[in-house]
Amino acid sequence: MKKKRILGIAVCAALLIVAALVAQRTISMQSRFDGSRVRNPDAYLLTFSCINQDDAHSMHMEKGDLLRVDYEIQRGRVDVRVETEEGEMIYRGDRVDSGSFALPAVRAGEYRVSVHAEKAAGRLSFTVEREAAPSFS
Repeated sequence: MKKKRILGIAVCAALLIVAALVAQRTISMQSRFDGSRVRNPDAYLLTFSCINQDDAHSMHMEKGDLLRVDYEIQRGRVDVRVETEEGEMIYRGDRVDSGSFALPAVRAGEYRVSVHAEKAAGRLSFTVEREAAPSFS
C-alpha cells in the first residue's frame, strides 16, 4: 500500500513538471523574436528564423519619396500595414509570402509600417528612397 502511494505521488510530480515545461515553452513561443531588426530614419529591416509577435516602425517621408517594399516569407503568417500619421491605409497585405514594389508618399509626414506575425520565418525590408533634388547647372 505504501509503495503504491509513493508511486502515485511520484507520477503526479512528474506530470506537474512536464505540464510546467510545456506551459513555459508555449508562453515563450507566443512572444518570441529570433532574428535581426534594423530601425532607422530611412529603413525598417527584419530578418527572422522565428517571429511570433507584432512589431512596428515609423519613418518620415516627403511627397514624392518612395517606400521600397521587399519581402520573402518561408513559413507562418505575416500581415503588413502601411499607414499615414492620420491613419490612412496606403497598403494592406494579409498573409504575404513574397513580393517587391514601391509605394509613393501621398504627402509629407510620418508613415507607420506595422507587422503582425505568427510562427513565421523570412525577411521584410522597407526602405525610403528619397526624391532626387533638382540640380541647377
